[in-house]
Amino acid sequence: MHVPHNTIHPDMEKHWDKEIKKFYEFDKKRKVFDYDIAGAPELIKDEKKKKLFKESFLYKVVEKLSNRKWKLKKSKGKLRIKEALGKNNKKTYDYIKAVCFVSYLVSTEFIPEMSKKEYKKTKILKDEKYKEDLEKISIHTLADAIDSIALIWLLTWDKYNKLKEGIEKKTKEIKKAGGTIKKTL
Repeated sequence: MHVPHNTIHPDMEKHWDKEIKKFYEFDKKRKVFDYDIAGAPELIKDEKKKKLFKESFLYKVVEKLSNRKWKLKKSKGKLRIKEALGKNNKKTYDYIKAVCFVSYLVSTEFIPEMSKKEYKKTKILKDEKYKEDLEKISIHTLADAIDSIALIWLLTWDKYNKLKEGIEKKTKEIKKAGGTIKKTL
């Protein structure tokens, strides 16, 4: 008996992709989204679709992200990384590991334990209960993914700026002491 390959993960991504392309301007020729003047993906101009967007889980994601308050504190112009990453995460790696663990827990809640045979037959976009649950978890899953990526980017940018400042300071010290700096690639 042939058991089909499972498509749970690809189906989730296909569902999200379809919804995003339905409501955001997408250049099919270049395969990129159009962005507004503020740098955000541009919402579709079709008025009927704009009204439908407010019923979409994507609208709820945007709403959730708009209402979140990041508690990033700075000390002497620098981010306090320990507070940004959460109580028990001492570095970015710990934070990413925690994000992955939470993602795993959410996925096991969404797709409960079942036999391999059942798992391979599960088609979440054809089963109404899974599809309804997917709509619900998508709000939190996508909002958390966006927040996590933004936080890692922000912390990386902060580390880059600290490194750049350190190099500039050291360069000035060397030049002041009469040394020369040789630039290499």
